[in-house]
Amino acid sequence: MGIFITKSTTPIIWLDTLAVIEIYKTIKEEKENPRIKKLFNIVREKVSQGKLICPLGEQEEEIEEKVGEVIKQFVDLSLGISFLSNDEIKESQLIKAIKSYSKTKDVELTYLDAFHRDPVTHLKNKNGFIFSIVIEPTQLEIDTRKIIKQKNIEELQSVKDEFYKDKEFVSKINDELNGHFIAISYLIDMYKYKKENDIPLSEVENLQILHMLNRPLSFWNEEQKSGLSGYLDFLKSNDYKQLPYVDINARMVTDLFTSKRKSLEIGDPTDITNLSTLLPYCDYVLTDRDQMNRIKRLGLDKKYDTKVFALSNINDLFSDLEKI
Repeated sequence: MGIFITKSTTPIIWLDTLAVIEIYKTIKEEKENPRIKKLFNIVREKVSQGKLICPLGEQEEEIEEKVGEVIKQFVDLSLGISFLSNDEIKESQLIKAIKSYSKTKDVELTYLDAFHRDPVTHLKNKNGFIFSIVIEPTQLEIDTRKIIKQKNIEELQSVKDEFYKDKEFVSKINDELNGHFIAISYLIDMYKYKKENDIPLSEVENLQILHMLNRPLSFWNEEQKSGLSGYLDFLKSNDYKQLPYVDINARMVTDLFTSKRKSLEIGDPTDITNLSTLLPYCDYVLTDRDQMNRIKRLGLDKKYDTKVFALSNINDLFSDLEKI
């Protein structure tokens, strides 16, 4: 089974959350940054001309101050176009792979899988009215997000320090590619143990079973009808491991954990999740220098035909955009 991705005829650019925040601060004159101002002007011009698509993703989940104001500013660039959620995009890839599995059929992905509606048509039919609803998080919600992020990064730091210490990329990549199979297997064993011992599942465990097992297994049984054992075999197969979000995430996580950089950054997990999901559908990506270097080191930019930039080489991005 092969994977083929059809990109939009109108180029798509992804700006990470840091770039979105910097744009807001620059345009609102809270911060002087000529390069960010130029980025905003070029992207806005090309989008308004219908030559570039700059969608909103899940950036608002990472913004901790003035969420509504920052997102409203970004609407000038997105014109109301947004990606589906990361989970929805991953699920669309999974469903297509399940339908093609064991049928010797290639998996044909398209940029349309990542949007609610065709963004090219949206640009052509824009009428000047944009409706954008942003729910401003409470301080409690922001504080809770920070606590969860801190807990997650501490757990990942422990994984890096204990299980990846002095390990090389090639020796650990298969562990990450098999990560979902391992997680599902653990979930099944935990469920069996608690059921046999009449121990109730926690709310988190119920949600994990619903999203990680019940939903995909229902898709699997509709198409393949070989039950749980067949689905577990699928998760171990190369067909599953070829899916873009599986492939990119596994390689970026392994590279992060085996890197010489001792301490993980709190934004690393979210950056890798966004890039794993969105990079294949984009023509241009602007992220931080560390993630850019990681993507290029792994050859993911060439594999998925996506040009990746950071502020350190943003002039190269300007040159590309000006030619559109």
